[in-house]
Amino acid sequence: MKKIILLGFVAMLTLVSCDKDDELRVFDNEGGQTALSFQTTSYNVSVPTEDLNLQIPVSVTTVSNQERTFTVAVDEATNASEFTAGNVVIPAGQYEGNLTINFDFSAITGADGETKTAVFSLVPPAGGSTYQDVVEVVYFREIVCNDPVLSVTTDFFASETGFFIENSAGVTVFNIPQGSFPNGRANYTIPVPTLPDGSYTITITDAYSDGQQDGTVTGSYSLDCSIINLVTAGGAFGASQTRAFEINP
Repeated sequence: MKKIILLGFVAMLTLVSCDKDDELRVFDNEGGQTALSFQTTSYNVSVPTEDLNLQIPVSVTTVSNQERTFTVAVDEATNASEFTAGNVVIPAGQYEGNLTINFDFSAITGADGETKTAVFSLVPPAGGSTYQDVVEVVYFREIVCNDPVLSVTTDFFASETGFFIENSAGVTVFNIPQGSFPNGRANYTIPVPTLPDGSYTITITDAYSDGQQDGTVTGSYSLDCSIINLVTAGGAFGASQTRAFEINP
């Protein structure tokens, strides 16, 4: 009889212990530990002339009936003068909010096409934790260029070659008449007058109607603005060849 009673007592303790463990396993989304994480940990963005407001989503494991803010640290190597970063804001009743970063186009220094990197880290809240807590933003200033340069490699009969650029209204805004280049193979770099933003065409002409070729050498040309190639063409084309391009599309 004693053995039966003892076994029953042990079974009861085991049952109580299991129930207690089950209670501990229940997640408390209101009073439990708060953990933060970035949903995405890397971005690559271009900052336009009108600036950029970048919203980076952040998840949180608990919910509150009040709006919450959490702190973000900026890496020391980051050039913080080129943007402003706020705190993470989680609206009331939500499990998700945003870190807002405002990039200032006029404050971004460096050459056209140069990329910068900003690194942000979530700071663990009091009594809480973070995971997937570092985000890297690679950014660069949008290239704005209105002063193209025409680069020409001629064939021997360079005097046959001419160029003109027209705007979207069909008005000629740049012209190099045939006969402007002396005969002989050579390379030329010619600044084009400032072109307002918009759509254009560039046309190369040849008086002999055989394009930029003399039987031995085939010429070519390119139209570039800063590091942007707008047009590359030329070669064998007959009497003329037209290509379309955009200035700051």
